[in-house]
Amino acid sequence: MIEPEQIFGFGLIGGLLFLYSKIKGFKLPSVSVGSGNGLGIGAGDETEAAEARAQILSYSKTRPLSEEEVFQIADYMSNLLGGRVNQFDLMTFAYIESTFRPYAERYEPHIKDSSIGLMQVLSSTALDLYEKGYNDFGRPTRTSLKNPAISMYFGAAYIDWLKKYWPDKDLEWWVRAYNGGPGHNYNSQTTSYWQKWQAASKRFGGGSGVTITLG
Repeated sequence: MIEPEQIFGFGLIGGLLFLYSKIKGFKLPSVSVGSGNGLGIGAGDETEAAEARAQILSYSKTRPLSEEEVFQIADYMSNLLGGRVNQFDLMTFAYIESTFRPYAERYEPHIKDSSIGLMQVLSSTALDLYEKGYNDFGRPTRTSLKNPAISMYFGAAYIDWLKKYWPDKDLEWWVRAYNGGPGHNYNSQTTSYWQKWQAASKRFGGGSGVTITLG
């Protein structure tokens, strides 16, 4: 059971989204990695998980998403990755990267690649993560990364990978690495990014370390 003081710990928007989900009866499955079925879910939850997966994959690619929609996607991905990536942190990344616009795309001429989708993941980074085993949503393409759920998945996968290989680092290091890469964390660009991230995180309760499973 969630107590009132815990709801306030999620941040104002996070608490309101949680209460809204309870009122509406929305539920996402609790999932765990490594059960051998691609989605990482228990056998008894397969129908429910398939419905949740279909729902988040159906969100529009041509309009900005609502906070509730982004929360639902972020919560699903947090569960899919075993809770290692916080859903409110994912919302924060999506907000400052694209302001929740799944169709956003920016060409990066200095590396001859494009940042695509809700999480503005480079197409080359998504492909590299796919080769590293993050393949729950298939091989990424420029088109598929404009699906908000798929973009969120590869953004979450990148954070998960950073945490796996640099477990001794802190949140600031991981946030800066998301922006500049693990070898270019501390410069004026990533300093500006970290400042934006901190400001935006207050809106969604990011950095709290809290992970909720609805239902």
